[in-house]
Amino acid sequence: MDVEERLARLERANRRLKTGFAGVGIWAVLMFVIFQLLPARVYDQLQAKELMVVGKGGRILARMGAAQGQGKIATYGKTGRVTTTLGVTPEGAGVINAFSSDGKRAIWLGSSSKGEGVYAAYDSKGKKVVYLGANSVGHGNLITYNPKGKMTVGLGTTERGGGAIYTYNQEGRRAVSLMVRSNDTGEVAIHNSKQKKAILLHSTNEGQGKVSIYNLIEREAASLSADLEGRGKVTTNSYVGKRLTEIGSTGNGNGKFIVYNFKGKRMVSMLGNLDGRGEVSTLDSGGNRLVELGNDNTGRGKVFLFGPSAKPRVPGSPK
Repeated sequence: MDVEERLARLERANRRLKTGFAGVGIWAVLMFVIFQLLPARVYDQLQAKELMVVGKGGRILARMGAAQGQGKIATYGKTGRVTTTLGVTPEGAGVINAFSSDGKRAIWLGSSSKGEGVYAAYDSKGKKVVYLGANSVGHGNLITYNPKGKMTVGLGTTERGGGAIYTYNQEGRRAVSLMVRSNDTGEVAIHNSKQKKAILLHSTNEGQGKVSIYNLIEREAASLSADLEGRGKVTTNSYVGKRLTEIGSTGNGNGKFIVYNFKGKRMVSMLGNLDGRGEVSTLDSGGNRLVELGNDNTGRGKVFLFGPSAKPRVPGSPK
């Protein structure tokens, strides 16, 4: 085979190669046009252990994955710290957390172990300062906390469905409470350092206003109230709650002062009688008068003694 034949064969091979490349190019252009004309494919399901959205330099902006077998979504700020998370509580309920710029939790939104919605806000040190949720009987409850984590104010509902407000001292002990009582009347209670009632402002079952002062065993020691006829009275009681003294007014509008024994029986009374004259009486355990210090119709003072017949007699007079 001479040189001319070799050149001719090489030229024929080159033409076939060019023809092949041209065909491949045409096929590629044709397939590209066809794929452009076809509708975009939508996948019914996409599975991955973790998905991440990154910005410039590969910095993570968002992440969706699993944490301890639970689904979780997190977003990140410019500093690379997490800013919000959407996940699952250990009990299997949804939870949302928002964090401050330095990575401390600021807001927690989720549910309690009983399934009620719960909102909690935190200060710059990550300590809880506000709680909004449900109390033990399922009623709404709002609580604020001091820097020590102790409750300061509670706004909620009583077991009977009435409103209630509580304030606490710096150690978290109840100091003042404002609520609706079981008889649907309001009350304000002031508590001592042991959380026992010290003063109670409320109303009686008859609708009269009353201020009660309690001792250390929460028995009423003194009270300022109104009697059934609407007249004011002040009473003092023994350590166990028995009435000892009473200051008030009589039915005819005169003042009265009564002393009781430890059994609650009237022993001494000082009052204005029906005629408007003052009198002081001592009584026996049955409430019968024994001695009376008063005055007669002429205005002269007298001492009257009472016997079994309950008839008065002046000392020195015939029996």
